[in-house]
Amino acid sequence: MSPKSPLPGAGLVALAALFSCGEPVGQDSAAAPLQEASARTSSDRLVATETARRSRFEVVGRYLSRPEALPGDVSYLESLAARYASRGVRVVVVACSPAAPGVERLRSCDVVFADVFGAEAAWRQELLADGGRITLSVDAGPVAFSGSPGCGLVDALDRALSNTDDAEDQRRARTWRARLSTNYDDLESSATVRLLVPMVEQYPRDGLLQGLLYLTLATKANDVEAARASRVRAVEAMSDSPRALAVFADLALRGDPFRREVARDLRPVLETAATQAPEDPRLLLALLRALVVERDARAVGRLAMVSRTAVSRTFAGCLDYAMTLASAQTPEVHRYLAESAIQQADQLGADARSLAAARYVVALRCAADARGAAALLDAYLREQDDIYSSNNDAWGLLTDLQTLGRFDLFALGLVSPLLADRPAMDYFELDTAALAMFRAGRLAEAIELQGSALQQGGRQEVAYRARMARYLSYSQPAAGR
Repeated sequence: MSPKSPLPGAGLVALAALFSCGEPVGQDSAAAPLQEASARTSSDRLVATETARRSRFEVVGRYLSRPEALPGDVSYLESLAARYASRGVRVVVVACSPAAPGVERLRSCDVVFADVFGAEAAWRQELLADGGRITLSVDAGPVAFSGSPGCGLVDALDRALSNTDDAEDQRRARTWRARLSTNYDDLESSATVRLLVPMVEQYPRDGLLQGLLYLTLATKANDVEAARASRVRAVEAMSDSPRALAVFADLALRGDPFRREVARDLRPVLETAATQAPEDPRLLLALLRALVVERDARAVGRLAMVSRTAVSRTFAGCLDYAMTLASAQTPEVHRYLAESAIQQADQLGADARSLAAARYVVALRCAADARGAAALLDAYLREQDDIYSSNNDAWGLLTDLQTLGRFDLFALGLVSPLLADRPAMDYFELDTAALAMFRAGRLAEAIELQGSALQQGGRQEVAYRARMARYLSYSQPAAGR
């Protein structure tokens, strides 16, 4: 198995969701700051808070350290509030100030501003201890569930409301979401399928788990039919959950980008979901990626312009937008948008590694400037000062769920110096180079390199043989490309 390196930088924003049963929150000082904050906005909001104060269930969205994320989550939070208000659920947004972006669009949520949030510090300390943006609690009880937007929160809430929740199931799901997100490439296919199938049955609107099951079947097990059936079930389960669908589609399209049937099947459901949540950046970016894979240049151009503002509020959104446009069939026409997005990502605090990778890809694809791209790569390698080996760095970019399918061309650039002295390459470096070639669409070279990796020492590695089977499967007419 190829070594991996830690990956700082852009990725999914964490969300903690907590719930368990306990004594109701009474008419005490804990509720007072909510009343005070609501009274500052409108009397209607105060009435809503008075009614919701008796609710057992509370969803708290915290947007203090990353206020720029709120506009993209407004539709998600508002849909939760509208969907569950009649069932005793209150949605509270904690914002920096009344002027924070997105606050003006909140209608169904209660709002708490930072100047009164301090009065609740003790009450919220446990719920917000992990720094997550959103917490779900029942009667302000202890932690029982954690996940991400679109990753099981709705399923957990439904089970809690129907009194069918199981603390052990929640703990197990929470643990494996974290493990799978960081160690997915290390896991063997059959064991991963056995792990994921029952979890997906319990959390059918968890876009992350559904996406991982699909990728395991499609790319680890190389079972195209089972993967297709899994994808159909996932889309059906998430038809009423736009954010979960976006998480699933993003992972499926990035992890299995050459099967055009995936984009063809996902495009209509993503377009429908986008009408329900027209400013959800995750949804817009997933749809943009589907259009790029489908090679619908006209639709890509239209959506690139329409979605630009919504997806560019965070550096992760900017980088994903730029990388998606750079992978379009005619990337040169998107050069200005891609370069502007990278500049915006830099201003929003993106890490140096992700910026270097993005600039390299845009120089190579959008500007067709191979010499400039090479200079960027050389500068990056000098600045790293051997923090990572080129092989480890490339492997991490190719396999980590946060960067998978985003910086593949940069990973190929990282292994190119190794290929210049191929006799000196170890078998795990050949394995990495083969994966980089495959992700770049250079199938024959991927198969040849993987064969060399197997011959030199990788024959006993199950994952090496599985990757060779995957590359060979794409050489068949039924590969779905």
